[in-house]
Amino acid sequence: ARAIFVAWSMSDEAPVVVPEPAPAKDKKPRGPKKPRISGYLQMFYRRTFFTSSDGAVDPANFRVQRARIAIEGDALRWLGYDLSIDPRAPEVTGILRDAYLTIKKVIPHHRVRLGQQKTQFGYENVESSTRLWAINRSEVSDNLSRGLTLRDLGIGILGGWPLGQGIRLDDAVTVVNGNGMNRQDDDTKRKSYWGRLGVRYQNDRGWARLGFSGAIGDYIDPADPLDPIPMAVHVAFKRIGADVEIDTPWAFAAGEFVWGRDELPTETADEQGYYVNLVGKLPYKTGPIVRYDVLGDEFQRY
Repeated sequence: ARAIFVAWSMSDEAPVVVPEPAPAKDKKPRGPKKPRISGYLQMFYRRTFFTSSDGAVDPANFRVQRARIAIEGDALRWLGYDLSIDPRAPEVTGILRDAYLTIKKVIPHHRVRLGQQKTQFGYENVESSTRLWAINRSEVSDNLSRGLTLRDLGIGILGGWPLGQGIRLDDAVTVVNGNGMNRQDDDTKRKSYWGRLGVRYQNDRGWARLGFSGAIGDYIDPADPLDPIPMAVHVAFKRIGADVEIDTPWAFAAGEFVWGRDELPTETADEQGYYVNLVGKLPYKTGPIVRYDVLGDEFQRY
């Protein structure tokens, strides 16, 4: 809006109206923005005690659980980048974690990722470890909700469609090589497809989300050097999952169920598992966590 200033003359003539010049419009900065550098450390100490009939326990130990350094930013208004490394990775193939470009304005309400990224399946695996309530992911997430590794090379489309009244439809899909992270070759018969479709509701008191996931693909299970005859095995897999999360100011709850089938050259194996995670939120960012974790017929843990 332009302000109007009135200048009175010394005569009896009508006042002269002098408009203020319009201010120059601020131009939005163009070109790359400064990158944001972040990172975190997780230290670990464990002292085990007897929980089984054979009395075998692991020795007490210290270790660096996670050490991450991340760089993210925008090269252009519509093009971003993410890069993260793990200097403490025991193998060189685990040092490079996320490494992808993000295209922001191709599909409304969505972003497209190109490069090494997490495969989209369920709730727990796609969340950063800094946002999880438990220190470690469940056995279901580590064994059924991923391929050869949690990250792989390919393309991803992530986003959601707002439906109004606090309801949103979430969708995410990734198409990857299937050989795991930091593998430049692709010697599998087909690509691997991972996806999740969910509904999210949010209001002033918290949010709730229900999702369904599916995956199909294959990978080469590397040879075990301890086997008498080491041999890599081709595995074709199928995965189906369902997850639910409820977050309130005083509590959080999450549950996930996953069924999987692995087709090997000589046999077909089915397995399923689930976990339930209950969190109480007390003042000063403290509170109790209870998780029940089940995988197949041989593993269950509180």
